[in-house]
Amino acid sequence: MALKSQASHAIVPAQGRAAYNDIIIQPKEIDENDQEQFSGFIFMCNGRTKPQCYMYRVFGLPAGQLDVVEKIKPGMMLFLFDFELKLLYGIYEAASVGTLHLEQTAFNGRFPAQASNIPLFNLDRYTIESPF
Repeated sequence: MALKSQASHAIVPAQGRAAYNDIIIQPKEIDENDQEQFSGFIFMCNGRTKPQCYMYRVFGLPAGQLDVVEKIKPGMMLFLFDFELKLLYGIYEAASVGTLHLEQTAFNGRFPAQASNIPLFNLDRYTIESPF
């Protein structure tokens, strides 16, 4: 999920109650003159993927979302949202541009569109109210 004044993508549950694999990121209409400068990005994880995020220091999305991940630039703020626990972790700083296969073995290859990160602040974790 991009953090900017006007979101360029909407995260929408596929049907009924959303599970991690049921989430769809749909592009919104964007004016040609819009520069699309993101301030930050929120990646999602669960109990199975969070340890790999920390072990490999990458956050990832499916290959079909590469166009979104490629907008991540070094220095951008990143966050990690555990949708099972409804906790937001961060702040992390992007250490590279978003691209494919920064860590090929991470996530068993399921999320190859990746951005590497370094912890910027250790703010512990925040509880997020969720309508789901």
